[in-house]
Amino acid sequence: MISSDLAMIRSFEVVPALPARLQPLLEIAHNLWWTWHPEAVDLFVRLDSNLWEATNHNPVKLLGSCSQARLDAAASDEGFLASLDHAVTNLKRHLARTPWLEKSGKETSAFTIAYFLRRVRPDRIGPNLFRRPRLPRG
Repeated sequence: MISSDLAMIRSFEVVPALPARLQPLLEIAHNLWWTWHPEAVDLFVRLDSNLWEATNHNPVKLLGSCSQARLDAAASDEGFLASLDHAVTNLKRHLARTPWLEKSGKETSAFTIAYFLRRVRPDRIGPNLFRRPRLPRG
């Protein structure tokens, strides 16, 4: 038997390969823009709603945990891809816009902006934040 001093043990994690057509999901997942755009949240829910709940609504963790078969299926789903394209277009429009303060023509150094936020970590977002409201059927 080999001694523990000589044994080299390495751990590694195997993550699914994101198909090329789904690469924009990474850009969405790494930008907090998704948190206030339901069409982006829906993309992650549609990938795997149970995993979305299990990862506590963490899109990066979801993409790393989603099965390869599910990712491949989403990459060939025309409806999903159309929704993805729509969300990516909206994200790009958001990133390319001119901020309101810059549009106003006022000197930006004259403004002090303070944000007062409750201490919230993005990876600890509550489960009710992105829950869809239940509408009465009728």
